[in-house]
Amino acid sequence: MQPYRQSGVALVIVMWLVAALSLLASGLVATTRADVRGTQVLKQFAMHAALGDAAIRLAASQLKLEPLVDHPVVFRFTLEGYGIEVQVLPASAFINLNGASLELLRDALQFGADLPEAQAQLLAERIVDWRDPDDAALPNGAERAAYEAAQSPFRPRNGPFESVDDLIQVIGMNLDLHDRIRGLFTTQGGAQGVDPRFAPPAVLRILAAGNAGQVERIMSARQAQDPLFDMTGLTQQHLAQTASGPYRFMATYRAEQVELARARWIDFSAPRPELPWAELAAEPVESVEIAPEGGRGL
Repeated sequence: MQPYRQSGVALVIVMWLVAALSLLASGLVATTRADVRGTQVLKQFAMHAALGDAAIRLAASQLKLEPLVDHPVVFRFTLEGYGIEVQVLPASAFINLNGASLELLRDALQFGADLPEAQAQLLAERIVDWRDPDDAALPNGAERAAYEAAQSPFRPRNGPFESVDDLIQVIGMNLDLHDRIRGLFTTQGGAQGVDPRFAPPAVLRILAAGNAGQVERIMSARQAQDPLFDMTGLTQQHLAQTASGPYRFMATYRAEQVELARARWIDFSAPRPELPWAELAAEPVESVEIAPEGGRGL
């Protein structure tokens, strides 16, 4: 009987080895597929960065000859078989993190992120304390001592925000809130207010103190390219008188049911030897939703 027992044990060992190898093979196949998908995504994003940059430079060439007047514009191009739209907005269409008043920052947090007024006021004061040059905290603000007490890895810069992503360093700010509001702000240019002729809907909602009807009326007037729309329902102290700052060019196109976006900031007032403008910053390719408002085609 002993040889039969040994044969049975050997068979069980072989079966276990086969099962283990099968699991290993399945894991390798799954990993390979994931790697392939990851590589395809990276390739897609890299390709869009290149296509987006090309479309942005074509749009910049046209805008150089025919500047924005009183409403946003969308250029349309076809490159490598893809239909690409490039929306152009001045920096004053957004809320400037370094130039905005405490009241505008508070309203941005209250109506742009739907925070309670008290929490919006608190965070707005902390944003001001982070950027202002002194060490005296506002009533609800926070200077260095508060960051140390909270064991935060960050400290107030007491200087301007260099990037909107610096907001995450402000005590009380979290990733979810940061992601919800980052599209409202810019650090480009130096506008203290917002130009409502160009502001995107989310920023208009802040200027309108959350009045969706007012935002809808302004957007309808833009669609009709009516420059004389009623702005009396907006918070007047938050408004800029003229468009200013560099321009944000955002190129979008749909690829495999995903809409990708690539943005660059361009300053026409500072030409370079190689280009008739200065390219200030490029934003990473992202998947977004955008509703263009009329445009120019090529």
